[in-house]
Amino acid sequence: MLHTHPVVSETSTVMVTVSPPAISSLTLPSSSVNVCVMLSLFVMVTSVGPDTLIVFGSNPEAVDSIVIAVPAPGESVSLVVPVASGVPSPPSALLQAARRIATATDPATRLPRSAPAMFPLDRARTRPTAGTYAHLPTEHKADLPSWEPRPHGDSIWFVTDVPQPPVFEDDDAYERSLSDADFWAPYARAALHSAGFPDDGEVITHFPTTHVAAIVGDHHLVKLHYEDWFGEDCFQTEREAYQMLAGRGLPIPELLAEGALYPNTDGWRWPFLVMTAMNGRSIRELGDTLSRQELERAADFVGTTLHALHATPIRDGEYISFEEYADLIRTRMARCHRDHELWGSLPQRFLPQIRGYVWTARDLLEPDERRTSLLHGDLHAGNVFLNGTGGAHEPTGIVDFNDAYEGDPHYDLVAIHAKAFGADKALLRRVLDAYGWGELGKKWPQRMMALTLAHDYDMVQPYAARIPDEVQTLEELASLLWELDAPSLP
Repeated sequence: MLHTHPVVSETSTVMVTVSPPAISSLTLPSSSVNVCVMLSLFVMVTSVGPDTLIVFGSNPEAVDSIVIAVPAPGESVSLVVPVASGVPSPPSALLQAARRIATATDPATRLPRSAPAMFPLDRARTRPTAGTYAHLPTEHKADLPSWEPRPHGDSIWFVTDVPQPPVFEDDDAYERSLSDADFWAPYARAALHSAGFPDDGEVITHFPTTHVAAIVGDHHLVKLHYEDWFGEDCFQTEREAYQMLAGRGLPIPELLAEGALYPNTDGWRWPFLVMTAMNGRSIRELGDTLSRQELERAADFVGTTLHALHATPIRDGEYISFEEYADLIRTRMARCHRDHELWGSLPQRFLPQIRGYVWTARDLLEPDERRTSLLHGDLHAGNVFLNGTGGAHEPTGIVDFNDAYEGDPHYDLVAIHAKAFGADKALLRRVLDAYGWGELGKKWPQRMMALTLAHDYDMVQPYAARIPDEVQTLEELASLLWELDAPSLP
């Protein structure tokens, strides 16, 4: 039998009286978004909404009561107490973890609601198993937490720090969240916990980006992949790329672990990668603070690094293969004119010319399996890192391989030229020289302009405002952008 007293104020305590040996699933009201509970018996408390908690579990110690501390909205948890004599208080580190992930928020913000449960078990006890949750209603089994043992004194504390899955009204809401480190910090820390790494240190998110990239402390980067933005493909592609590149000595992060925040769910499991953090800041972050000499060193570095990347032996995988690249290019050739109309970066006068230009260059674009390399796929300014102080920044590495392909090496040059170095031909020449590219050929401008138009991303936007009005044809634009000995964009 179980009795409850409902919450009657914003800050209050709910007393749940239990009779052994078991507690069936129970719902009780709460006026707060989040709850932190310390239990002296095996019971889980899960927040399933701004007004509802679910309590379930067993009572092997025949403890008389459970105390649930409900903080006021906007306050961190300040009360976590044992409810039976002889039970030690949680160590301070656990209380700090609880405060980090149990900060009350307005439900309208759709920030995570979590109910971390902390309880002591004798060393002879085992980790909670799926059977523990057999009585839980089906609709709540999807997001069962994972548990981490933490020794404390003569007991082992099992702790779950995984918040409930994030929910977004639409893609715009997700994109806005990417710059919110406070929002993603609980999830990044949960990934590190799951992988067995420490989670201490400030959490910083990189933005703009496609998938969540959170640096935790000084040493770890957590990449979380969002389902609606090709999350599974990007996760598997990046995973395969790092496996191919492991041990090659390239200046890239080291893949340390992989996993999922919700591995047993029927919904999106939120797969993640844990990597070493790259030292320094990206060219995009440093922006106009970089001197010409620093940019030239960066261009030289990109050239030598790209050559080493393209020389990597390729093991055909499920996601990185020539077939994937060939399908990409043929699809882009067929629909790039429509995408440029939607993107709106290319001036209107060029739009009617796109289909004819790409069709004429089809032999230059057609993938050739005899000449392929491992491609980065999107080596823009946000993926090239430098470290140091003003005037003395030195390149440290490149990141982000979720767009990797096996394909034409020319493809990588488009993002480097357009989005890493601002369509600066002198810097492009340095990239090519450091790479050891060799003879460009007479059709170089046409090939590169066609790849620019057919690229998977908008490769015109960074310099669109600099295109002179007197440039009327794509042939003229190709010369302005890609012919190294011709005049450049103003």
